[in-house]
Parts: sequence; C-alpha cells; structure tokens
Amino acid sequence: MARRKKKKAQKPSDWFSFGKKKSKSGGKRKKATETSAAVSYKIFLGILALGCVAGGVVIGFNYLDKHVQATSSVIADYGQLYLVGKPDWFNSQLMQNVEIAAGSKHFALEEGVAGYVAEGLESMLWLYDVKVQTTSNSIKITAGFRKPMALVNYKGKKYYVADDLMVLDYVPLGKMAIPEMTGYGDVPVAGEAMDSDAVASAVAIIKIINKMDSISEIERPLLGEISSIDVSNLGGRQHSKKPHIVLRANDGTQVYWGASVGEASRYVEASEKEKLAMLYAFYAEHGTLQGVAKFIELRYPQKELPTPK
Repeated sequence: MARRKKKKAQKPSDWFSFGKKKSKSGGKRKKATETSAAVSYKIFLGILALGCVAGGVVIGFNYLDKHVQATSSVIADYGQLYLVGKPDWFNSQLMQNVEIAAGSKHFALEEGVAGYVAEGLESMLWLYDVKVQTTSNSIKITAGFRKPMALVNYKGKKYYVADDLMVLDYVPLGKMAIPEMTGYGDVPVAGEAMDSDAVASAVAIIKIINKMDSISEIERPLLGEISSIDVSNLGGRQHSKKPHIVLRANDGTQVYWGASVGEASRYVEASEKEKLAMLYAFYAEHGTLQGVAKFIELRYPQKELPTPK
C-alpha cells in the first residue's frame, strides 16, 4: 500500500498573509519605522533625564539656601560671656578661669542658660553677688570683685587674702603691688575666711595705704615699695616694747607702723591719719623708702599726744 504524502505544515507567519508573500521593500520600510521610533524614544528619554537633572539642581540649591539660612540663624543665636565692670587688675588668666567655671566661652542664647552659667560661677571665688542675664547677643555677668590685699605663703604654696579676708587661689597678677603677710598663723583652704585679728589688721593697713595711693599726687604708688607686713607681734604678744606691726620695704628697711588700725590711742601712738602723713611725707621727700634710713618710725605723735581710751 502506497504511503500518503504528508502535507507540508504552514508556517505560523503564513497564517496572516492572506496567501500573499511579503515583499522585500515592505520589510525595509518596517525596519526604518522601528529605527525612527527607537531614536525618538531615546530623544524623549534624554529630554526627560535633563528635566530631572535640572529639577534636582533647583531642589539642591533650595536646600542649600535653607541650610545656609539655618546655619546663619544658629550662629546668630550664640553669644559670648561678658563680665561687666572688670577692674584693671582682673587679667586674662582670671577671665579664663571665669570661662572654665561657667563651662564655656560661648553659649546658645536660649532659656535656662543664664541659670546654668550662674550655677557654674559659684565656684569662682574671685566673684561674689553674681547675677547672669541673657541678652540679644551675649551672656552678661554682673558681680562684685574680691581684690587681693596680701600674699601668704603656707607650706610652700601661695594664696591671696582678699579685702573681705577670703582666701583666694593664687594667680600671677603682673605688676600689681601685693605685700606678703607674715606672722599670721595657719591658713585655711581657698574659699574660707582668715578670721583673725592679725590678718584683719594687716589687710586694714594695706587698704588705707592703697586708698592713699589712689588720691595722692605721686608718680609711683608707695605700696609698690612695700614687700611685706609682719603681724607676729600684734598686741605686743611677743614683746610689749617693740612695734606691734612692721612694714618692710623691698630692700628690707623696716617701717614701724605700731598698733593695729583703731588701736592707736590705746597705746598712746599717733593716729592712722598722722602715720600716713609722716609716711607719705618721707616718700615724697626721698622718692623711696629704701636705702635712706635704718628704719622709719611712725608710732610717735608729732602734733598732739593722743588720749588713751
């Protein structure tokens, strides 16, 4: 039996040919159309990408501008410590100590910072009655200043005694005249008062000399000529006939001051006013307390004999 010939299967592409073959020219046109569409699509994508980049640049500049404004605002909201009414002797080292005690040199000008600074300054012994205020551009500190009157050297360590007898930590103060005090006894730690008659007497004498320097028409302060003040014989406790308080000039010349302030008439001595007059008259005549006399005597009245109380 003869085998039947298998019909040749039609190609799928022939299903939609409607019995006609595709011409070569038609294929070329289709290919050209596809190529043109691809180019147009790429151009569209390029334009879209450029638009995105431009938009991103604008957004970036807007963000940068806002960031700069925000940064400027933060900088403007910071202020520096400002200590009102600093005396001439309050040097840069002391100001640095204020900044350390406060916690910084610059602070954000925000609520609560004044209280924070005031709390930190409680440890700054050189200031008292401290008040802190936040202003538009600074942290303003108003306070009283403890002025060092005498230097004490205790067990190899230096301290100052302030005008209110408070013991202060030592800070070099350049050319400021601060006599050393001797014969005072023990020294408490910094932050405590040296509440003794000997210390109070020495500080009182230094105060009145300091005041006399400020009102006298002299080129150089007399206090700068005095290196130390000895209160070891206060009240004549060591020797009743010797001067109770002795000032020493820089070259060792002794100035016999005598009784403590307020006690002159009790020991039949010249008043403090007369003692100062004699001392400054000697200084004005010689221009120094050094190398002129073996000692300078201030105890004996020159005008009238005081009446003991």
